[in-house]
Amino acid sequence: DLARLQDAQQQLDRMLRQAPGDQELLRLLALSQMSLGHDREALTTYRRAGLSAGEAHLRIGDSARERHQWRRARTQYEAGLASSPQDARLLDGLGTVLIAETDWRSALEKFRLAAALDPMLASPFRNIGLVNLHFHKLPEALAALERARDLDAEDGKTWDLLGRAYAQGGQTAPAMSAYQRAIEESPERAELYHNLAVLHQDEGLNREAERLYREAIHRDPAQVKALYNLGFLLLAERRWSQAVDIIEELLEKEPANAEAYINLASAHLNLGDGIAAVTAYERFLDLHPEDDETRRKVERQLQLLLESLD
Repeated sequence: DLARLQDAQQQLDRMLRQAPGDQELLRLLALSQMSLGHDREALTTYRRAGLSAGEAHLRIGDSARERHQWRRARTQYEAGLASSPQDARLLDGLGTVLIAETDWRSALEKFRLAAALDPMLASPFRNIGLVNLHFHKLPEALAALERARDLDAEDGKTWDLLGRAYAQGGQTAPAMSAYQRAIEESPERAELYHNLAVLHQDEGLNREAERLYREAIHRDPAQVKALYNLGFLLLAERRWSQAVDIIEELLEKEPANAEAYINLASAHLNLGDGIAAVTAYERFLDLHPEDDETRRKVERQLQLLLESLD
């Protein structure tokens, strides 16, 4: 990938020697420079392409943020704000960096200022909603998220957060609708199918819940929450063999998931395989050294099972 980026940059350099003022080529070159981490060169190139300093820093900061390069993003957003202190997008970007740094209160200040500076920009309201969800301030979160939705009805992230907020407030039908809309806007996000599946399972709609869990796993085979919940659903429906298959698939991806071994033991017991159940219980005890009620219950079940096998 690095070699291809370097080749692309060299090709753009050659093309710009033929057309030094071509703004589209300059912006493509800046993108290439950002991808290589050459922020100073990208800034210079963006300025040559006619962008203001604030706009150039915003683009470089957004690129770094998408790569989760938080320190680099912070540097760019702060530099942009030095030249464009009233740019709501820069404040919003800096707020997302502060969330990554777990400074939620400072992030909220940035988002509120961004929303005041540009009340038609949806993302600060969405992020205000996110922070209020973090602080368990549900009415404030819903008000901000509904404002963000009204400003940009095609933002899947807003619909996702609305689904979470409605679900936390016990509004199942609106939560389902919000998650469904989030899926329509962002069909590649496996966690959306999982979250919608949980709501269906809670309502006893197991067939649709199973379909959604399997869709989440199809889109992201590492979606361990979907594997765990699907295994639990199959146990509840007494589909023991299928439950074993799903739980074992989960444990291949997350072998330290102690609770999954309890479910696996239950499935094996119902299939009449006591030896496999013993192995699963023992594995749980290895992974769960805490002396709590769950461990004591498993120890009692294991002792009874061993006695029955003697």
